[in-house]
Amino acid sequence: MRTAKSEFPDYDDTIKMPEGWIDTSWHNDVCPSFERDIGDTTYKIFCNYKDVEKREIGGLQFQVCQYTKTDDSLEFLSEFDTLAEALTLINEVTT
Repeated sequence: MRTAKSEFPDYDDTIKMPEGWIDTSWHNDVCPSFERDIGDTTYKIFCNYKDVEKREIGGLQFQVCQYTKTDDSLEFLSEFDTLAEALTLINEVTT
């Protein structure tokens, strides 16, 4: 089973995702990621390195994306400095 720890052993932060999120980290991505299905939409949070110098694509630490089961192209929604802010956005768009 792939996990953030097995796919990114040098990851420099601790990720505590709430219940219901699935670790979808894959070593060919630039950083760990987690997903959750809400209705027909899958939300994905990429958890970039805490150390800005280790980030391959720059930007803020947490990027939120979405896709649907009928259209699997990943759509960028926003990025945040904290995981709490990323989760708040998802909560706002799903309620």
